[in-house]
Amino acid sequence: LDGYAVTRGHPAPKSHRERRAIVKLHLPHLVNPYDILYGLSLEARYRKGYDMDEKLWRKAAQCCEELGGGIPTR
Repeated sequence: LDGYAVTRGHPAPKSHRERRAIVKLHLPHLVNPYDILYGLSLEARYRKGYDMDEKLWRKAAQCCEELGGGIPTR
């Protein structure tokens, strides 16, 4: 998302709030996977860490794939 913003002449976002605004405004088809991935990152960081189960790891990987494939590169 940082690169997406910069290539469109905007400053790179510095926070989740700024990244979320970019997704909501310019990439609305990615709001759901972005929100899920952000929630999972908080879960991993503050609650479960490396104890997250396989189902959550797979969900995170799926969301990463959706985001990576859904952000235009040009």
